[in-house]
Amino acid sequence: MNHGLDPAQLIRIEDAGINASAPREQLWVDGWLVRFSPGKAKRARCVQAVAPGRLGLEARIARCLEIYERTRLRACFRITPFSQPPDLDIRLAELGMERIDDTRVMVGPMHPAAAPGAVAAPLDIQWQATDPAAFAEWVGAQRGSAPTERSAHARRLRDEGATIAEIVAKTGITRTSLYRHLPPREPDLLTLEPTVERTSA
Repeated sequence: MNHGLDPAQLIRIEDAGINASAPREQLWVDGWLVRFSPGKAKRARCVQAVAPGRLGLEARIARCLEIYERTRLRACFRITPFSQPPDLDIRLAELGMERIDDTRVMVGPMHPAAAPGAVAAPLDIQWQATDPAAFAEWVGAQRGSAPTERSAHARRLRDEGATIAEIVAKTGITRTSLYRHLPPREPDLLTLEPTVERTSA
């Protein structure tokens, strides 16, 4: 962890990274965000243990593994200094899971010129909008991604979410069981504004 930033800033950075890569294929499982996009980016097809749950750890892990088994994706858990429980990496190792690579979140100034040793961009540089599919295809070519991974990336850039019916069809989880994985809805709060009587002169 970079101790040059305070915990509040680190949490904001972590939240921004999670929100920036939200795929259609994701579920909440007792405080954990489970993503199962078939794309190349692991953050879009992994478990992010962002909050403590009410179930025992083994039961929670079993629910996550069930989702990956049904979607035919390799189960992957993203471990950060904010993972819940804090010893999750040790607990996963005890269950036979192995570490595959590092999670690295890099932070830089919003204005490139503010970075130490920065080189100014050429004056003739041009920016242009592009189609999500074209962008995903170009990125996929640079990464060597499979066609299914490229299309999943394009869909993640283009779409805003999946319906319950689409999640049921993708995961094989029944609709009634699906609600066990979703966080409880907060009760709707009704705010009453004070009535102000106005009289004309």
